[in-house]
Amino acid sequence: MIRTLCIRTVVLLVLSAGLGGCLSKPELANVAANTSPGDTGGNGGSAGGQVMPFPGGMDTTAPAYTPPSGSENGLVDLTKPLPSAGDGFTATRDRRWIPIYFAYNQSFIGETEREKLSKLGDYLVQNKRYQVVVEGNADERGSEEYNRALGERRALSVKEYLVNLGVDAGRVRTLSYGEDRPADTGHTEAAYAKNRRAEFVILLPKE
Repeated sequence: MIRTLCIRTVVLLVLSAGLGGCLSKPELANVAANTSPGDTGGNGGSAGGQVMPFPGGMDTTAPAYTPPSGSENGLVDLTKPLPSAGDGFTATRDRRWIPIYFAYNQSFIGETEREKLSKLGDYLVQNKRYQVVVEGNADERGSEEYNRALGERRALSVKEYLVNLGVDAGRVRTLSYGEDRPADTGHTEAAYAKNRRAEFVILLPKE
């Protein structure tokens, strides 16, 4: 009797171990199928286990940032080609509307740059027939595609700020040049700081 019970116990233990092994194999297969090379667990399986920055969305925090030296002096290149103004408008650059600058890889408008935009917003609110083109720019670091998207984020951030100041959204156009139109062609931090900017073209109604 005891011998029979022992044999049954051993058989049951063997069967349990076998079933447990069979159940565990599909789980392991699923884990293997859903794990990419370089995945470090929660990094999305990107190459080398690093999460690449996504060139979209708005920044929500203000970076610590000081604009480049001389940015308050109205240094505007009036010789740059103007974007198409469209029917009924004439495009013009104006030294009153100097560029605003951004921290590296950011589109958030810092505290030091908001005063500039407030003056432009007041001007547009008082001159309701005028429109503005916001030109977003980036420095050369990063791919052309990424920098074009970053320039657009910066232009859209400026547009949102102007709209919040009371400017009708239909009067604010955005345009991104990415890294294509540097204000400074150097390859230093000082040059990059001048290139991370948004510039303005005022569209005046033809008389």
